Amino acid sequence: MTETPHPSGTIERIRAVSSDENLSDDTQKLSIVIIEDNPDDRSLIRRHLIQSVDFRCTIFDADTGARGVHLCREIRPDCAILDMHLPDLDGLGVLQQLKDCESEVSFPVIVLTGIADRGTNGRTAIFHGAQDYLSKDWITAESLSRTVVNSIERFHLMRAKRAEQVLKLADRRKNEFLATLAHELRNPLAPIRNGLELLRLASGDQELIAQTRDMMERQLNQMVRLVDDLLDISRISTDKLEICKATVDLSQIIHQAAESIRPMVDAANQNFAIELPVEPIYLDADFARLAQVFANLLTNASKFTHVNGHIWLTVKRDDETVMTSIKDDGIGIPVEHHGQVFDMFSQIGQPVERSQKGLGIGLSLVRRLVEMHDGVVEVRSKGLGCGCEFTVRLPILKEVAVASANPTNNEVANAGCLRILVVDDNRDAAKSLAMVLKLTGHEVETVYDGREAVDAAATLKPDVVLLDIGLPKVNGYEACRMIRSQEWGRRMKIIAVTGWGQEEDRQKTKDAGFDIHVVKPVEPATLIELLAELQTSTP
Repeated sequence: MTETPHPSGTIERIRAVSSDENLSDDTQKLSIVIIEDNPDDRSLIRRHLIQSVDFRCTIFDADTGARGVHLCREIRPDCAILDMHLPDLDGLGVLQQLKDCESEVSFPVIVLTGIADRGTNGRTAIFHGAQDYLSKDWITAESLSRTVVNSIERFHLMRAKRAEQVLKLADRRKNEFLATLAHELRNPLAPIRNGLELLRLASGDQELIAQTRDMMERQLNQMVRLVDDLLDISRISTDKLEICKATVDLSQIIHQAAESIRPMVDAANQNFAIELPVEPIYLDADFARLAQVFANLLTNASKFTHVNGHIWLTVKRDDETVMTSIKDDGIGIPVEHHGQVFDMFSQIGQPVERSQKGLGIGLSLVRRLVEMHDGVVEVRSKGLGCGCEFTVRLPILKEVAVASANPTNNEVANAGCLRILVVDDNRDAAKSLAMVLKLTGHEVETVYDGREAVDAAATLKPDVVLLDIGLPKVNGYEACRMIRSQEWGRRMKIIAVTGWGQEEDRQKTKDAGFDIHVVKPVEPATLIELLAELQTSTP
């Protein structure tokens, strides 16, 4: 067995402990567990450890593998000395149990072997997580002491090296993510800029204007999805992602997800087939979140399937669960990378020449959202060039009290005429929103700071105030409080229209007196429908 040189930092720390003759506090000593069923061998090992000149130690021992595992889990020793042959578990079994809750043993283990099998058993033990091995017939106070010190030093060096590698990998992934984010945001910005120029040059060509408008809307929706995914990742990392469950029809979720990616599929001339059961399948689920799950999976399928390729979406019921399969004949995933596809910021098997790479967060979101619905998502692929299949398995709602709580159509309700005050320090945002609302039949006024908002509300007495938060002079929270403090402002509907969408932001607007919190950019149809609901709910 080859001895390794001692890195000065660790060995000096150990020797500093052993050289202090007045040291009596056990917490400053090395804690060592002996797992050995032979009492004579335990006694010998204990004497050798006590005689060590390299360190002082507190010794614990166990005579079975099970007791040793329990003892190690309880005290987390600096080192364990483990006999390979025990009455209940062998050494490898002990090592495996010490790793049950972790990917590796969290402290160095020295395995004791017999002279006849020390090479084979020793190498096997190291493969299963031991730090070193020592033949029982070679044990002396000096050899045992050196092996303990060497094992502790190697263990901490290896841990430090792994931690450094993890930090380097995290830093590399962060840089890749930021570069990809910049790329993904620039992609829709370019056609939006071109679209603005086309609108300027269209000269009344209604067909060109309509095509350009549709293109700009698609690109804007893509940017909104990117930002929404980023916000959802933030909520996941802080454990603040929430879902609102109701009785929903899976087929309607599938249709909405399919509609959201239809322009992408059509642009690539891909064949997209959907197979649904005849009978409806009801789930206790968040309609919007599950639509997000299937839209993300379909987006990936289209993105990584070639032009004129094929995508199949199939839903099959299996007793108390339903399995939704999204399969494609695209570029596929290497078999060895299947376990990484759901990791955050994962960018597996994506060649540079592909125009759409993604942020590497969509599948991580999918897994979390599926788990929040008590479901399971899995991936299958035979390798690069062999296509890919994602399956989502979800529990079926056994008893359905109502037919469905899903959105049933995309029609925009007519809200009638409301007096609306739009408040935003971004003048383009305020004016463009005001124009949309005026075209739908409302009376609209715009102001651009919090002080003007309070004064205008007092003069106009609007039915609804669309109020930004980050305003000059007086912020949106304070402006809302000032309006609410007046008799004329207590029944006014005040909607926060803001770029801040975290749960704490929603709580702040609620505490300030806002009725509703919506996040920018607001879909005009959604806002119009919201205004209609406010009008019908107002006595």
